[in-house]
Amino acid sequence: MGILTLDRRVGPTLVAGVISCILFCSSLVCARVHVMLIAGVSGDEDQAGIYSKEVQGWQKLLAAAEIPEKQVEVIQQPTQRPVEGPSVRDQIRARFAALNQSLTADDDLIVVLIGYGTTRNREYQFQIRGPRLTDRDLAEGLSGNANSYFLIATGPGGGPLTRSLAGDRRVIFSATAEETEINQTQFGRYWLEAALAHPGAPLTEILIAAEEKVADYYKSKSLARTEHATLSIGGDKPVEAPFETNLPADRAKAWTLSSPGAWQKNSGTKPATAPSNVER
Repeated sequence: MGILTLDRRVGPTLVAGVISCILFCSSLVCARVHVMLIAGVSGDEDQAGIYSKEVQGWQKLLAAAEIPEKQVEVIQQPTQRPVEGPSVRDQIRARFAALNQSLTADDDLIVVLIGYGTTRNREYQFQIRGPRLTDRDLAEGLSGNANSYFLIATGPGGGPLTRSLAGDRRVIFSATAEETEINQTQFGRYWLEAALAHPGAPLTEILIAAEEKVADYYKSKSLARTEHATLSIGGDKPVEAPFETNLPADRAKAWTLSSPGAWQKNSGTKPATAPSNVER
């Protein structure tokens, strides 16, 4: 099974902040939701613990949503770089390619990046063992015939993805707004707390609740805030928190529990685009 640790579970779901939109479907007919959790390489034991907790939180959340186990994958990093065979990056790209061959217009693909991202020479790089996973790799992975593609970057450095990966059938969320926001983030755990406490709440309410907890965290510790959550829906210009005032009303209203993909129903039928929109 290589680096792919398959931990499959659950039904309609959307990742983290966007999660409440897909997590619980009140209608009898729901689109198939496929979830890929990618945990990055950690720099020390403390960071490894943070990643592990977040993965476990996602597993708990997905278990509550009853997505069939064959539709969820957890990709963990090996303890050492593969000496022979494909790299971790190539294995992830192969999984994307296989998924996109099977996804149909009735499916949604959710990708969660749990870990550290950086930007070098205007290229986003997600930290995995060996060659890094780039924004071009992700753009290819989020392209195909699925109903919608969701990407959630809960760690630092993911802000550029809300611009480079924005597209008609994509929702891109990052815990940070800029490539310079590279300190450990708090949003991922607060987002999960809010979603687990009120899984049926509207998307905006979960985002707002998590944002309030992030703000309280920095205030209570007298720290300068180093993360600003950002969201791009359907190719729109990225919107930073506070979402209750900055998210366009039509986008906020489109997110319903019974119709998680309602935001793009009128956007046409063409597939999500490949990496042509990746900024360089």
